[in-house]
Amino acid sequence: MKLISKLKDNRIRAINIQIEMNASQYVEIAKKIIHNNEFQRRRVKNSGTIYSLLKTDIIEGCLIPSIVLASRVDHIPEFSMIDEEFVSDYVL
Repeated sequence: MKLISKLKDNRIRAINIQIEMNASQYVEIAKKIIHNNEFQRRRVKNSGTIYSLLKTDIIEGCLIPSIVLASRVDHIPEFSMIDEEFVSDYVL
């Protein structure tokens, strides 16, 4: 997992963190939060074909656009304290 960028949003008191990871790391994380995340959109009915195509594309090694996962924390650490180690510990 690699920290790419971090941006502070003062209006909504949030920090946006972009990380790069491989597909197996993403699956490991997504499995844990997909059903326990108030921000996660629900699967659209009748979308089987789209998901089948996405699965095929991933298996064939196609690049896919960024995937966004939201998370809420009780305490946002100091911006300067957010580094690759913090992100790795928090995310995993």
